[in-house]
Amino acid sequence: MGFIHRYAEDSGARLEALRSCREAWWKDEVFFFDTRRSRAWVMVRRIAHHRGQQMAMPRMINRDL
Repeated sequence: MGFIHRYAEDSGARLEALRSCREAWWKDEVFFFDTRRSRAWVMVRRIAHHRGQQMAMPRMINRDL
């Protein structure tokens, strides 16, 4: 439970940091491996990738989604 509480605290801090970013910050281009992409593109890509991983794990052990 300690991990869960700490994770929730850290997530809240990250959320506040993201909320404080100006809108143009999301449009700034940053390196994503060897390509330049907007921060918004990188965020969506990371969320989609990790969501896919989380969906694959239960399937590997024959669990319903």
